[in-house]
Amino acid sequence: MLLATFTAAFYKASLAQSLPKFVTYTLAGVDMRSLKNTQDFEVMYDAKREYFLIPEISEGKYRSLLLIRPKDMYDDPAEGFKPNRIVTKRLRSLSNEKGVSIGDTERSVVRKLGKPSRREDRDNGGVLLYYLYEGGRIYGWSYSCWYELKRGRVSAIRLDLQKGSVMAG
Repeated sequence: MLLATFTAAFYKASLAQSLPKFVTYTLAGVDMRSLKNTQDFEVMYDAKREYFLIPEISEGKYRSLLLIRPKDMYDDPAEGFKPNRIVTKRLRSLSNEKGVSIGDTERSVVRKLGKPSRREDRDNGGVLLYYLYEGGRIYGWSYSCWYELKRGRVSAIRLDLQKGSVMAG
């Protein structure tokens, strides 16, 4: 029994260590792996800090969390975001479990997570840092996240899990 317990613990630890440094599942205190369907979590708005935490869940095959300011969501505010229900609530944090926070510099993000899979300069002068991981053969999930920087600072964070292959290429 003791050997079986030790073997299971060792196997679990070795799988956890095989994930890239940048893989994180928690944003603003919410673990996206716990989201099973749309009813599990509502859009939260932190009025004091002016940030939304937006979940997206699709038939258990796709889970996403987006931390963003309303003014950064659409070029034309009339264009878009109209959730069924918004809960006004102070968010636990404006960061992920690896310590990357809204307001961090690009250098700080890279120091905490390592070199991004891809870096993209935006037309508006901003930068997107993409981190991609295809764990499909072992875990059955693909992982991606991006950090949007405006004026040199993180202004939005998105985490995605998808059954199968990576969404962004």
